[in-house]
Amino acid sequence: YLLSPASLDACRPKNEIEDLKARGSHLRTYSASAFTPFEELICAVVLSRPISHALGLRTIRTLFNEPYEFTTPKKIRSAGFEGVIKAVNEARTQHRQKTAEELVMLADAVVEHLGDGEDDVNLERVRKECGFEWEKRIRPSVGDQALTQQLQEREMLKSHIKGLGKTGLDIFARRIQAQWPNLYPFADQRTLSGLQKLGLPESAVGLKKFLDDHWNEFDVQDLEGDEDEKKRRAFVRVLERAVGVKLEGNADTVRAEAALSSE
Repeated sequence: YLLSPASLDACRPKNEIEDLKARGSHLRTYSASAFTPFEELICAVVLSRPISHALGLRTIRTLFNEPYEFTTPKKIRSAGFEGVIKAVNEARTQHRQKTAEELVMLADAVVEHLGDGEDDVNLERVRKECGFEWEKRIRPSVGDQALTQQLQEREMLKSHIKGLGKTGLDIFARRIQAQWPNLYPFADQRTLSGLQKLGLPESAVGLKKFLDDHWNEFDVQDLEGDEDEKKRRAFVRVLERAVGVKLEGNADTVRAEAALSSE
């Protein structure tokens, strides 16, 4: 059920549902849109601040949609602090000054240390410097070398991005594993708590096995990539929606709807 469009509204804050009705389904949202690694980094910084789910997601919608569209390091650097603080003020979030400062510094860090220029949004430099060539040669996420690569990636990001601590790194890893196979399967403690409330396996390995065992029963035509990538994207979708359901207090509703849909 969590993989279907029917579950989306239970994962979203009310202001996002209202925003979609007012501005149209083309609106890019954290709940349903595919983001680049650079955009996922921005989201991780924003959502690691001590703010509500609704405020965090509204900030992301403001940053990534018209008129700001801060989707590349170049766009943020061109806007500068004044442009970014204007967007953050429009989002009516908390910690505005600090958030704007950290986003400008994030763009600078990607250009100088984590990427290949102002237009780079893929952060391949991080993967290459932390063992991406090894990842391409053998199956990811098994063995000590994969764990070493994961730790190196986290340390490289943490050392260059102000405001990105353990919480932000967990948020980034949870989402980016759809695109970076060496991190898969990963689930942080907050996400595992959300899975538990929905009666789903309470470990990353357990959820991966559950999805593998039932794969042919799922409608995943809207997911991008080959079968392995689709499985990673499905895994991330379940994690993200479980977190959203938990934060919006809709676990009982989703469990009831899931039971009805399986009849």
